[in-house]
Amino acid sequence: MRWRLILKGRTPTSGRTFKDWKAPLSDEAKHRCVFCCIHEESFGGSRNFHVEHYRPKHLFGHLIDDYRNLFYSCAICNSFKGVSWPAEPLPDHSIPAFPDPSVYDYSTLLEVDSDKIVQGIYPASKYLVDRLYLNRPQLVMERREVEIKEQLKALSANLKSLKESLSFKRLNLRQQNSILNLMSDSLLRITALQNERSQIRPYQPSDIRRP
Repeated sequence: MRWRLILKGRTPTSGRTFKDWKAPLSDEAKHRCVFCCIHEESFGGSRNFHVEHYRPKHLFGHLIDDYRNLFYSCAICNSFKGVSWPAEPLPDHSIPAFPDPSVYDYSTLLEVDSDKIVQGIYPASKYLVDRLYLNRPQLVMERREVEIKEQLKALSANLKSLKESLSFKRLNLRQQNSILNLMSDSLLRITALQNERSQIRPYQPSDIRRP
């Protein structure tokens, strides 16, 4: 789950309003929410994603169908963001605001600790984390699973490469077992995370309601 700068292209020629541009916005965002970075395949497909008005419609009515103001967001982040617009963002991110995903790469504004908790580096990104609840349990668990699966994939690739090379044959039994133990440990961590995740309930109405 890595954030990336959203490169806004030309307004699609097909369709005339924001309702027509969900598909190109999804492509533009690599099928991930621009805010929490969750992928469609991990969150029920495109039906659980919205066309997000970066600058809210009720304050910026003239931008309602401006493609540059539209982004791809999961339904949860979109609900949390709602119509909030605390201030116009500043280049130094020194006040609470929503940084523009097409201007700033969120990976430079946010950092993720070893427990996969997201923290804002600046006042603006701290506001983003708080307002959109980017550390809700479902997201934290998703980040942990993604990391372990990536580690397991890398280990599997390395093991396959080693087995096909003379270098693996030259390893002693202890070294070979060490590699296999690393893979086994990753599998056990995935199983433990999946068991833990099964105890976390799916999103309920109370989970997406602002206090």
